[in-house]
Amino acid sequence: MPPKRRAARDDDDDDDDDDDGDSESLVLQETLDDQTVLKSEGGDLVTFKGEVESQLPQARKQERIVERSRLLGEVLRPESVRRLCRRAGVQMYATKSTDDTDTVLKVLKQLADVFLFNLCKEVNRLCAHLKKKRITEEILKESLRTLDVKLFGSCAERHKPCATLRSRRNETGRAETMRGAAKEIHHERDANNAPCVYFGASPFLRLFKRYLEEQATFEHPLKPTPGVLSCCQLLMEQTLLDILEKARYAMRQFSKKKANASSPGRATLYARDIKVIIIVLAHRHPVLRGKMRPVLEEAPSQSPRGEGSGSGASPKAKAKSKAKAKAKGSPARAKPAARPKKSGG
Repeated sequence: MPPKRRAARDDDDDDDDDDDGDSESLVLQETLDDQTVLKSEGGDLVTFKGEVESQLPQARKQERIVERSRLLGEVLRPESVRRLCRRAGVQMYATKSTDDTDTVLKVLKQLADVFLFNLCKEVNRLCAHLKKKRITEEILKESLRTLDVKLFGSCAERHKPCATLRSRRNETGRAETMRGAAKEIHHERDANNAPCVYFGASPFLRLFKRYLEEQATFEHPLKPTPGVLSCCQLLMEQTLLDILEKARYAMRQFSKKKANASSPGRATLYARDIKVIIIVLAHRHPVLRGKMRPVLEEAPSQSPRGEGSGSGASPKAKAKSKAKAKAKGSPARAKPAARPKKSGG
């Protein structure tokens, strides 16, 4: 008898230890404080050469922020982000919010910045070790294995753009009876089952080259193959899509009313919902680890409207502004009345 009781007691102790381990793995609401956020972020993003953007001179740092914001804005356009949100099942998302400093578009830009920074850093490290100047599919797969990112399929061909809703106007069925966001969600999930990309290929090429130059260890930056570039774009979009889906699920679950558990919950996605998911997942995914760098909502243009004729504007901007002013002013300008001729008497 005593050995049996002792064995049962040992089993109870093992169960208690398992419960403690499970409780430690869960992220409670009280533990999401400032220390947890800093620990999950992993500190500032440090390049392969050991540079930190926050420690650079103010002029150079501002120049990098403006250039990065401009390139990210060319890739993550509002229409493309909207289609990506519809693919994730998000019916509404906040473009402007009074109680939140960031928008969904801005947070997605910052998340894409962290993803590309960590990916290009690992690719440069591996190419420097192998003394290769061209990014091949094998180098990309090894880098993704280090970052714990799965690559499905091969990088032999470029991925096609996702089909738009206009191309399926003549389709018959349930999609025609739907309206608004429900119709768009059904289209994005039904028509784009195969791997496809939402962002433009040319803007993403310029953006990817910029991140390779930031991490460059050789005299000239690395050159990716077209298939590798398309795979990197697909992986970035899949990462953003996965974060949006998890943020939508958490938003609907946490916003349900206690009295009515069957209520769908909040339908509008905010930037803070995405930040919570990033905090929870960053410590498990190295590709998302790092403090988000500042990104401007709208990068300032090189020749602002109304300042083209100033002293700091380029000659082309001056000529263009003069031509516009002349075209606008010529029809409205009244011709002077002809003076009456004096009679010679």
